[in-house]
This record gives sequence, structure tokens and C-alpha cells, in this order.
Amino acid sequence: RARDVEHTALDDYKEAEARHDEALTEYLLINAELEELTYKTTRLIDQIRAYESEASILKNRAETLLFESYTSNTNSTFVGLALEAGSIQDLMTAQLLLERAAEREIAELQSYTAITAEAGKLKVVLDEDRLRVAEIQNRSEELVIALDKTSELKAAALQSASTETREAISAYNKEQARLKVLEAAKKRGVAGGFPPEATPNFFCPLPGASFINDWGFPRSGGRTHQGTDIFNARNKPVIAAGSGTVRLRTGGLGGVTIYLTTDYGMRFYYAHLEGYASGLKNGDRVTGGQLIGYNGNSGNAITTPTHVHFQMQAVGGQWKNPYPTLRASC
Repeated sequence: RARDVEHTALDDYKEAEARHDEALTEYLLINAELEELTYKTTRLIDQIRAYESEASILKNRAETLLFESYTSNTNSTFVGLALEAGSIQDLMTAQLLLERAAEREIAELQSYTAITAEAGKLKVVLDEDRLRVAEIQNRSEELVIALDKTSELKAAALQSASTETREAISAYNKEQARLKVLEAAKKRGVAGGFPPEATPNFFCPLPGASFINDWGFPRSGGRTHQGTDIFNARNKPVIAAGSGTVRLRTGGLGGVTIYLTTDYGMRFYYAHLEGYASGLKNGDRVTGGQLIGYNGNSGNAITTPTHVHFQMQAVGGQWKNPYPTLRASC
């Protein structure tokens, strides 16, 4: 019976881990869509405002044309057309007005019609996008709850397990990490990351964190994700992944950030921190494993669960996928 309990604890952990990865993957994918939609709706609003401003100018010109045509005309047929028309567009169909208006003025009336129609189409798209944004936000909240729940289930499975089962869980995690590293390494170019020898004595930058291979996920404005988002609780310690020199920067999309240039020629970028370790200054030397900051969601991550956005590159080279390095070490 005790063996059955231990087997159940291992199965519970595996199930919770699978559900956690599934929820995290969906969360990152829909939030990538949310970022793109937010960017798109901002541009739509700007375009609608520009169209409405231009339409207002053209409408005023058209009304001036109508007034001049009306006051200078003694033909009762035109007077009747002007009084009975329900809109400027109706008047455009009136043959008498077409005969009296200059070619430039007719073009302005046609432009007004086209612009107001286009603005109307954009408003429909905007309304649809806003509905989708609301759906994503609701689903995102559900997934955050699911992530917390699966984390609790994993912790409970570990707590109830015997030493033997904990060793089995540890072996399972190592095997899963090995398989995921191999899978990521199959990718060509920057998506495949760096080989192990490129990062000797690498320290996990946020121990105990959850993450998936989200390299290349879409971002606003046609950008793609150039790192790995590592999720953990607020104020969890952020660690120097290697020995070297730090450059601190606050502001912009990354919020509270650190660039760490190692002695062996790699550069690591940490973004969205809650803050820096006490006493840490720009240009300081740090040792691998040293506390350098705290996990947060500063910058443009303010609406997301707390995490570190982590990037890596060989100095002077391209940013490459950090996932294989992180998965092998965290």
C-alpha cells in the first residue's frame, strides 16, 4: 500500500507538471496575441482619428459648395433637390449639382464619402479587436490561477513523497530537461541557442522558476521574442549567471534591467526586475551565483505575472535562444 501511495505521488507530480507547462504555453501564446492586438488597436484608433479629421475638413468644403450652389441658383428644381436631400451623399446623385460643381469640388465630395466609409470599416474592426482583447484578458486571468494551482499541486506531491520518490521525481525532471534541451538544439541558427561549452559554470538566473521555449513568439509591430521569460514569485532572488561586470539601466520596455558581461565573452540581459540587490552599482564586478536583483514585472510587463526576461549573446554577436542553456541549468 505504501508503494501505491508513492507511485501516486510521482504520478500526481508528473500530471501537475504537464498541466503547468500546458497552461504556461497557452498563457504566453495568448499574451503574445494580446500584445499584437494592443499595438494594432492603438494604430487603428490613430488612423480613425486621422480619417475623421480629414473627413471633417472635406465635409466643411462640401457644405460650402452646397451653400454657394444653392444661393446662386434660381432654378426651383435645384432648390427642391437641396431641401429634400437627406445627406451630402444624396446630393451627389443630384444631376443639377453635378452639372454646377467644379471637377475639384466633386473629387472632394467623393473623397469625403470614401474616407467616412473607410473610417466606418475600421471602427468595426476595432470593436471586434476590443472584444478579443477582453476575451484574452479573461482567459489570461484563468490561466494565472491555473498556474498557481498546478504549482501548489507539484509542491504538495513533493511534500507527501518519501525520499525515494523525491529522488524519482528529481530523475524525472532531469530526464525531461535533457529531452527538451535536445529538442531545442535541433533548431537551426539563433533558435538553437549556444552549445554547453559556450557558458562554463553557468548559474540559473532565477532558481525554481517555470519557463518554456518561447523564443520567436510574436510581439507587437512585427517583432519576435528574443529571449526566455522565466516565471517565479515576486522578489525571488535573481542570480548572476556568470562572473563579470554589470551595467544597470532603468526605464523603457525592460523596466529595471541588468546587462552582465562575463569574463569569458558572453553577455546576459535581465529585464523586468523588481529592483537591484542592495549596494549593487553600475560597473560593479560580480561573481557567478551572486545575488544581483529581485524578480518583478517592471517596464511593459506590468500587467503580467512576475518574471525575468532573459537574453544571451556572445559579445559582438547576435542574440541567441537562451532556452537550451537555461533548461540544462535551472
